Amino acid sequence: MEASHTRDCTVYVSNFAFSLTNSDLHKIFGQYGTVNKVTIVKDRQTRKSKGIAFIVYKSQKEASNCIQHTNHKEMLGRILKSSIAKDNGRTEEFATQKRTYEDKTRCFECGQEGHLSYQCPSNALGSREPPKKVKGTEKFLHDEGDQDDSLGAAIRYEQQQRTTQEQLASTTPNIRRKKFKPSSYFSDEEEISD
Repeated sequence: MEASHTRDCTVYVSNFAFSLTNSDLHKIFGQYGTVNKVTIVKDRQTRKSKGIAFIVYKSQKEASNCIQHTNHKEMLGRILKSSIAKDNGRTEEFATQKRTYEDKTRCFECGQEGHLSYQCPSNALGSREPPKKVKGTEKFLHDEGDQDDSLGAAIRYEQQQRTTQEQLASTTPNIRRKKFKPSSYFSDEEEISD
């Protein structure tokens, strides 16, 4: 399998029913492959759906499968449009962000207490299974086979280079340098001392 088929791939979906929630879209689009993340674009003031979402699949193949089955298809009286999302250069930034919800007493979909978004009554397609928690998984960023050309990878590379240079500088012997000190009488000029 090629490297391009193993990376996350984002599908842009538009014109879906405004009543569908994050959990509903996860259920619908989960049948075409492994969904890593669903992000619904919402109005800033009203927090209501704009009918646009980004679905992150585990691979390019799964994303292509989704587009093949959903683009220009009718769902709940609306014609869906789906395509591979254009990369704006910030994908690495969002991919590494893991949302943590401190308040587990209320639903982040409707804001009511007593249930989480997986069992929210506002889910048009009913409740869904919460994802299994994976313990101890760590992504190694410095694999030799990893060819990441994103901005995030470039920043990590620069930080690694800077750290390496700082370590080398701290282990080199002290080189005697000229020290500048102010003149003993009042002046803007400086004298060089040994």
